[in-house]
Amino acid sequence: DMPKRLTSEQVEQYRRDGFTFPVPVYTAEEVARYRASLEAFENAQGGPLDGAQRAKSYLLFDWAFEMIAHPNVLDAVEDVIGPDILAFYCTAWLKPANDRGFVSWHQDATYFGLEPAEQVTAWLALSASAPPNGCVRILPGSHAGGQLPVRYQVDGDNLLTSGQNTEFAIDESSAVDIILAPGDLSLHHTHAVHGSNPNHSDHRRIGFCISYIPTHVDQTGECRSTAILVRGEDEFGHFAPEMPPTGNADATSRAEHARALALFRANAREKGNLTVDRLD
Repeated sequence: DMPKRLTSEQVEQYRRDGFTFPVPVYTAEEVARYRASLEAFENAQGGPLDGAQRAKSYLLFDWAFEMIAHPNVLDAVEDVIGPDILAFYCTAWLKPANDRGFVSWHQDATYFGLEPAEQVTAWLALSASAPPNGCVRILPGSHAGGQLPVRYQVDGDNLLTSGQNTEFAIDESSAVDIILAPGDLSLHHTHAVHGSNPNHSDHRRIGFCISYIPTHVDQTGECRSTAILVRGEDEFGHFAPEMPPTGNADATSRAEHARALALFRANAREKGNLTVDRLD
C-alpha cells in the first residue's frame, strides 16, 4: 500500500533508524490558533502549564485534542502502526527562552509497560525546533536494542524528573538533530534513545509529544492506564476508554483528565518511576 502521509523513503527510514522527520501536518493558521489557545490559557492562569496540565493535555483542552486527532497527524501515524489507533499519552514540552532545562538520553518505553513495543511518538511542533533552542536529538538505530537498563542521576535542570539515563554507549557525534518548522511533526520508535539540550535562544520552544499505539497492544501489570480511540476500531478493549474534552479545561474535562492521570501515574509507579507525581 502507498503511505498516506509519509513518503516510502520515510517509512523505510523509520523502520531502519527508528525515526523520521520532517512531516508537515498543520497549516500556518492552525499553528497560530493552537499556540494562541495555549498562551491565552496560560495568561489567564498566570503562568505556564504545570506538570499535570502538561500530561495528557488532550483530555483538558479541546484545541489539544484537535491537534492530536488531526487527520494529517493520524495519516502519518497510520503509515507506521496501521489504521486502528489509540492515543495513550501526551507530554507538552515547553522550553522557556534562555533556560538551562535539558532532557537526558532516554527511551519513551521505560515506564509504559506496553507489549508488543509498537508505540510511536509523534512530536508536534508549534514553534521552530532546532539546535539553538534545544531540539530533540536522536541516536539512529538505537531502537534495535529493545528496552535498555536505566541509571538514575537526579539533576535539577533535567526535565525528566525521574533522572532516567539510558545505559547505552552514547556516541554524541552520531546523534541527529530533529529540526522542525512550526506545523511539522517527527516520529520516533518507543525504543529510540533520544534527549535534548538547553534552549539557548531568545524564543520559547513549544512541542507536544503524543504516544500512539495500535489497538492490539496491551499493558503489563495490575494498574492499567486509559487511552482514547482516535482512528479505526478497537476490537481488543485492553484500555478503559477516555472521554474527549468538552471544552477548554472546563469542570467535566478537568475531572476526566484527573481520573486518567491518576491511573497513568499508578501504572508508572508500579513500573518503578518513583517521581511520577512530578511527571516527565
